[in-house]
Amino acid sequence: MLEGARRVGFRVAAYDARRPLVIDPALFYSTYLGGSDFDEGLGITVDAAGNAYVVGVTGSIDFPTTQGAFQTTLASSNGDAFVTKLNSTGSGLVYSTYLTSSNNFPITPGAFQTSPGPLGNGGSVFVTKLNPMGSALIYSTYLGGFGFQEGLGIAVDAAGNAYVAGRTNSLNFPTTPGAFQPNFGGCPELTCFENAFVTKLDPTGSALIYSTYLGGPDVDYGKAIAVDALPNPNAYVTGTTASTTFPTTPGAFQTSFGGGPLGASTDAFVAQITEATVPGGPFTARVTGGGTIDVNAMGGIGNFHFIVQRQTDGTLSGRLQYFNHATGARVQSVTYTSLVIAGNTATFDGTCTLNGAPCTFRVETMDNGEPGTTDTFTISYPPPAPTDGGTLQSGNILIR
Repeated sequence: MLEGARRVGFRVAAYDARRPLVIDPALFYSTYLGGSDFDEGLGITVDAAGNAYVVGVTGSIDFPTTQGAFQTTLASSNGDAFVTKLNSTGSGLVYSTYLTSSNNFPITPGAFQTSPGPLGNGGSVFVTKLNPMGSALIYSTYLGGFGFQEGLGIAVDAAGNAYVAGRTNSLNFPTTPGAFQPNFGGCPELTCFENAFVTKLDPTGSALIYSTYLGGPDVDYGKAIAVDALPNPNAYVTGTTASTTFPTTPGAFQTSFGGGPLGASTDAFVAQITEATVPGGPFTARVTGGGTIDVNAMGGIGNFHFIVQRQTDGTLSGRLQYFNHATGARVQSVTYTSLVIAGNTATFDGTCTLNGAPCTFRVETMDNGEPGTTDTFTISYPPPAPTDGGTLQSGNILIR
């Protein structure tokens, strides 16, 4: 709009003034990446410096690689994987390497699984970590059972643990004791349907921290995975399911299968996986929540996730995690000492660790109904110290 001589402006609708307002976003860089045969990018992530890491598959003998890279020539006529690191301006390669998908896929000593299943590499997942120069493997492992499996998503937390999601029809896909779903939920191996899987590998690639199937009796694929910034991160998985009995949780947004036309009867799913043992058995009171809060006037945020439950015998159980991104404070509960619910408010106290040191905490929450945009969460550590929080930026509180 014209505001005066030689002056123009923009009239905008209501927006969050705490966030940058971007008008007419520009294309910063865009580049081809490939050779003279097929090339397909399948995944990307970005580091704090703005370097982009791209993975995919290529059949090009002249796919761009860098001097000193781990593998500079194509090894398989069916195509190899590639890993490429682009600089922050998209103008050059920091490193770029093939990663063979042939039957001599590179596996490192001490890896969790050093041999593929009977179907060979065509039916096995691999998880590989390259050094910062792209010149050597830090670890490389297979992951799978006797049937078919495919890795479709990966994420890494601040400690270097790798979280992998995908699909499998192996009855013996590796799972861990106490996993949410230790047994395959589909029909017999190699004959029809697949379950999603979610696996967390330790930073050395030598052991599973947890691994579980996720699905029902029909087709279930885990297609993408992300982790939060909490001290002991939760994993978030999305994908596709055709199972009418895919596992859902009480109070979730949609607990029934939506369906679809014949031959395309699938729903998306979203699941949060936690390492904490969710309290089981009957209870007389339960408060759960997770989300993001403001922690200072400059737009700093905090993330929280908790469950607290009073069992029928009066004992309290559950877990709290909180991370203040502005100060770096990481709070993890050790024990709960009290829980008071009055209408739509709940207050609970307990002992905790603050960046590893002993502490105490108090949380006050308010459940103002769905969709949770007016719910509140405040935390002090220790009470009655100044509190972090208020109305949620995002998330939800449930008191029941």
